[in-house]
Amino acid sequence: MINVVLIILIIALAIFLTNRRGLCFLQFLLVLVLVMVIMTAQKLFDYQIGISNNANVFYGAVPVILGLIYLRFGRKGLFETIWLGLVYEILWTFALYLSIHTPSVAGNETVSQAYLTVFSPSFLVAFASFGAFTLSSFVFLALMEQFKKEWIGTLQGFFVFALFILIFQAVDSFFFFTLVFRQNVIGVWQIILIGFLSKSVVGIILEPLVFAKVKT
Repeated sequence: MINVVLIILIIALAIFLTNRRGLCFLQFLLVLVLVMVIMTAQKLFDYQIGISNNANVFYGAVPVILGLIYLRFGRKGLFETIWLGLVYEILWTFALYLSIHTPSVAGNETVSQAYLTVFSPSFLVAFASFGAFTLSSFVFLALMEQFKKEWIGTLQGFFVFALFILIFQAVDSFFFFTLVFRQNVIGVWQIILIGFLSKSVVGIILEPLVFAKVKT
């Protein structure tokens, strides 16, 4: 639990330190979060309500960063950031594809098979991550276009933005986990629920920073 708290505090500090012209910094932070999602996807953590991976802690910050970008830099800034995230996802997926299908050096069949065993599931994860990020991000963009600036700093604004976070994570979790765990039908709904709840809680914890940074 200490690790999770530290991750949330670090992400919160990074958002808090963003200055008014910090679009590039926020975009860098988004890509860094996506990198950490990939790196921690296989690390399991007990969230008390069930076991899932540490990547959920990082991914919980994604809609918060996207929302802050929209409120500060408008539709253009968010649209640009989504495409930046998609480029990263495409490059990661393509790199894994090459690592799997590039012919190996003759005489190293055992090592090649070991690499294939390790990276083949990662390619599916990368592809699922790309699809989930694409779908949920553009749904989130459509939602944020309904958000009114006068809601900033109000209780109504907090609940509306929290609802947007829940919708973002619901779309992402359903797409990603059903694709990755499609052969484990029995446990997939529990996996989706735990992933959705853990990511949503992190996002809502970080949400006040969005309105604090927009108002300053």
